[in-house]
This record gives sequence, structure tokens and C-alpha cells, in this order.
Amino acid sequence: MAQTPLRVFETASVSDRYARGRPTYDDKIVQHIVGSIRSELKGEKHELMVEVGCGSGQATNVLAPYFHNVHATDISESQIVQAKALSKVDHVNYQVGSAEKISAKDASADLLIAAESVHFYDLENFFSEVRRVLKPGGCLVLIGYVHPNVTPTTSNGAQRQLTASLSNAVEKTIIDNLGRTLVPLYYEIQNGYPKIFEAIPAKQKSKEYFHLIYDTWKLKNVWDFIDSAILLKCPEETFPIESERKRTKVLDTFVRNWNEILENNEISPESVTSYEADYKMTVITASNFK
Repeated sequence: MAQTPLRVFETASVSDRYARGRPTYDDKIVQHIVGSIRSELKGEKHELMVEVGCGSGQATNVLAPYFHNVHATDISESQIVQAKALSKVDHVNYQVGSAEKISAKDASADLLIAAESVHFYDLENFFSEVRRVLKPGGCLVLIGYVHPNVTPTTSNGAQRQLTASLSNAVEKTIIDNLGRTLVPLYYEIQNGYPKIFEAIPAKQKSKEYFHLIYDTWKLKNVWDFIDSAILLKCPEETFPIESERKRTKVLDTFVRNWNEILENNEISPESVTSYEADYKMTVITASNFK
């Protein structure tokens, strides 16, 4: 699955929206990841975690306490600025760097993780670096997710029958405002990384699914997630949302469509007290690389 690495989330404003709009990872996912390492390497705290595509540190902050040292990189300088500002631990070394040329020693990492980023990489070069950097028995972890399923809660309880309609509204808004390069990647993530999983050159690999649920979201949280997903640029392609004016127009249209869906189901938008957002997370673990 060779491809040219894609560079997205390159500006300060985009990185700021990414930090506000993207989910973190709960304890079920963290314990699954840490447990995958401990099945191979014994000990209460591992030596080194290497993270590529760290973004603003969503995975970094929850996994770092299980390691003595953490080396986290992202190709975007603005994402590294955000990650440093939001860091919750003091033993993380944040650096600008690529997944295809990792600045870590041979056979040094207990864990190498790419959360919501592997779909952007040149996989052949990335897996070559994974093979080089991991210790014998070390573990590669890949995490992916798309938009959440969204369920409104009113004074009469959760309106489950609206989940599909509202979630489809989120998906349509995102897809309609992605460039042609990113739409196939969106579906690769949505389907649980099938091509990427097949391409992993490891003797042991597995895939698990987790649901990360936020049950007190407001419409602004949904808006923030979409806002973080539609402002994308790559060197070879300018995506449709390249200005504040157009971005605002897309988000305003989304809110109007959202309210119309509620009203068509005889629900006043003002009566919705909160939303439940259910992210389906794909978590791939792999070890013993060929």
C-alpha cells in the first residue's frame, strides 16, 4: 500500500482546532495497549515509548505514565507546539519528525504507537522503521477512528431513533469537504484499517474494537469535532475549506441541517439537554516483525 506521505494539520489555527475537537483514549484502551506489551516484556514500567504523529498529545498523555521515557514526534511543527502546551507529564521529549525516519536508536522501544495517523504514511518506509526501532518482543500499536455516532438526550430520555440520521449528517459534512486524496483514507479508517492490517509484516497481529463514549456532549462538541476534520491542506492539493469564511459557512449549514433533522422528528433543538457521542476505535497490535 505504497503512497506519498500526506502532510495535514500544518497551521497553528488547524492545530488549535484539532486540540479542541479530537477525543482522548479511555482506560480500557490504555490497559489493552499496556497489556499487549506486558505479555512480551515483564515489568511494572517500561523503558521507552516512541509515538509518531502525536498530534496535540491525546494518546501521549494517557500512555506516558507507563514508561520511564517517551519520545513523541509529529511532522507538523504547530502540532508539536500544541502538544507541549497541553502536556500533562514532564518526561516526554516532543520533536518535529516523520514516521518514515524515526529519530530513535535501533532496538530501543518497548512500544511504537501511531494514533489516528498511520493512514497518512508511506507504509513501506514506516514498517521498515518499526522493525528497526522496536526491541525484540516490542509492540506496534495503531489506533484509528472516524466520526462518532451521536444520540441526543431530551427531558424524555435518549432519542435513539435519531442516532443514524445525526451521525450521517456529521459524515456527509466531513466527506463533502475532504479533497479527493483523503476520501479513500476516510473509508479505510471507517472499515477498521483492512488494507493496512493486511500489510503489517508481523508474525503476530490482532485487531480489537472499543467504544469510547462521551455522554455529556453539547452541540458545540460535535461542531468542534467537525471543525477539526474539515480544515485540511496538503502540498499537492488545496482542500475546499481554505478560508475562515468558507469554514464558517460549512459549519453554519451543518447546524441548520442538524436542527432540521430534530424538528422533522418533532423535537425542539432547545429541548436537547446533551448528546451521547460513541466513537468506534480500531486498535491494532503487532509484534515479532519479519
